[in-house]
Amino acid sequence: MNYLAIDIGGTEIKYAVMDESAEFILKDRMPNRMRSVDDFLDVVETLWKKYGEDAHGIAFSMPGRIDNKTGYMYTSGNLGFLDNTDAAGLVRSRIPVDVSIENDAKAAAWAEIWKGELRGVDDAVVVVIGTGIGGAIVKDGSVHRGKNHSAGEFSFIYTGDPDMPYSGRDTFAGRCGIGGFLNPIAKAKGMPPQELDGFMAFQLLEQGDEQVLKVFESYLWELCRQLENLQFIYDPELILIGGGISRQPAFLEMLKTSLDRYHTEHRSPMAKPKLANCRFYNDANLVGAVYNFKQVVEGRLE
Repeated sequence: MNYLAIDIGGTEIKYAVMDESAEFILKDRMPNRMRSVDDFLDVVETLWKKYGEDAHGIAFSMPGRIDNKTGYMYTSGNLGFLDNTDAAGLVRSRIPVDVSIENDAKAAAWAEIWKGELRGVDDAVVVVIGTGIGGAIVKDGSVHRGKNHSAGEFSFIYTGDPDMPYSGRDTFAGRCGIGGFLNPIAKAKGMPPQELDGFMAFQLLEQGDEQVLKVFESYLWELCRQLENLQFIYDPELILIGGGISRQPAFLEMLKTSLDRYHTEHRSPMAKPKLANCRFYNDANLVGAVYNFKQVVEGRLE
């Protein structure tokens, strides 16, 4: 039995045909130029007609606060046009097929629970570093949703001075998302921010650029502060780090080194967070979307 998995992000759409064991039969991506519900449905219908002939249904991963059992989207992140929408129902009205929808970070956590680093782990936290900070809380081996389906929305944790006006720069997302180190590095090097990406930043680090190293150490220190906070709040067995930055071989080791120093200097009486990388990297949302489909539509766990 095959599934059409679709991961809709802010800048691109990833899609794949996958079998029951999460093996990829095909996988590709395309730019996201959707600006309306009609655009969304047109894209989905086109993908279904091209790749859905042998698929059992469509498994979505999308941003936002989502009821994964019904496919209702209370918010839709940067998409906007799917706020307060029965998105699964809209798809079924165009294509007579079973549909499931899960939040992207929660889908990444399902992937790790199903086939990755969280197999056999009861309590964990997943932190996905991207434009914002995607997150998920794993409780008793399952993704914890919370009363309003918003458990794990770490991006909005405020880190600034409460006496100052609110600024998105003073949130977990603002300080520890990709922009939290790319923008200061670009400023230090006199570069336009749009000309710098993570790969280039790590090249500068590997070359021993002192300006870049100083900025990155400051970024890691702030990230360690938030990881310690998550450890204090939930006391997980493991914190998984995901997102494109986690593919950089040096990143996790640098983060662990910084965390050792942070934990020691702050004389924390609590357990130090145990860190590991997510296994599936950029494929995690697709894999987790299929697992969500298997649970919600087919009602079975493996």
